[in-house]
Amino acid sequence: MPLSRIVLTSALCSVAQAAQPGAVQPVAAPMRDLTWGKLNFLHTTDTHGWLGGHLQEPQYSADWGDYVSFAEHIRRQADDKGVDLLLVDTGDRVEGNGLYDASSPQGLFTYDIFREQSVDLLCTGNHELYQAPTADREHAITVPNFKHNYIASNLDYLDDKTGTQVPQAQRYRKFATKNQGLNIIAFGFIFDFTMNANNTVITLLNTGDHIFEAALDTRLLNLPEAMAAKDLSVDNDAPSSPQFDLRGSDNQQQPLSDRPALIGGYTTKDGLGSDGDDTEHTPLKFYAQPNCVQAEVGFPADGSEPETVDVVFLDFIQQWVIMALKFSGGEYSDRDVDKWDDETLTFKMAKWIGENWKGEC
Repeated sequence: MPLSRIVLTSALCSVAQAAQPGAVQPVAAPMRDLTWGKLNFLHTTDTHGWLGGHLQEPQYSADWGDYVSFAEHIRRQADDKGVDLLLVDTGDRVEGNGLYDASSPQGLFTYDIFREQSVDLLCTGNHELYQAPTADREHAITVPNFKHNYIASNLDYLDDKTGTQVPQAQRYRKFATKNQGLNIIAFGFIFDFTMNANNTVITLLNTGDHIFEAALDTRLLNLPEAMAAKDLSVDNDAPSSPQFDLRGSDNQQQPLSDRPALIGGYTTKDGLGSDGDDTEHTPLKFYAQPNCVQAEVGFPADGSEPETVDVVFLDFIQQWVIMALKFSGGEYSDRDVDKWDDETLTFKMAKWIGENWKGEC
């Protein structure tokens, strides 16, 4: 019996730790009591597929599961105190980490992982809009996953099957908070982004074109009709009081000497005098990085130039490839581009390495 208890206790301790294998233990940091307000927020943005955390960084090794657990505990504390807590995510959930990028299709695993968090308000970032397939998946997967909480105040989606333009999600969300009963109206605007794929439409800010069906009337705002807004425009009016741009002030001061702060080493030349450090510091060399890397595949073995070639590139840089070809004297446009393969470059590289890097490398 005692042995059984010991084994059970050991198993519970192992489960409770719940750290990823290989994650570096965080360094103990100064702590203070959390100050609560009537309305509190947990805000995530620009996760870019990094749901597994940064395992090599002691202070950033928490993963999405840790955040889900933390949110559950902090919500319970908010309920105990009678205050409200809202979880907000403002987009750029895709592109940037292999957990998202390396799957085919991209995001095969991350969408289901992300939905485990109960997010009260979320909207679209620019990275959800660069590529048409990414925008398709956002509309078909993430929006339904958070159907009642996803807001898209100035973003529409073009359905490739019907050709109709529909809101990416609801234009706003009106709700009352759980504990305080605070009336909240939330909007989710995307900035004036112009590099979105052609299956999305952004209504630019400051145009007065943000008309909301089921107008923002007395039923929504509980205000007298004369005070109820019928449409919404986002204005960047000049502030009534002076505003100071702190960039270029004290944090941008120039050093008193021109000696570089980062040096590559030094050459000793010490006359053992009393006039201070006479070490000659060697400046750090800078090497320019190429903007683009080219690989020639299947070219003639004799070194001659073929008459025609296929230019294969990532679709993300298509507009710049077309521009470069025009600068080179070619008359090309997007109509000359065909999809080469549905697999990602990561999958192709892994396949090639498996076939060609056999044995010890």
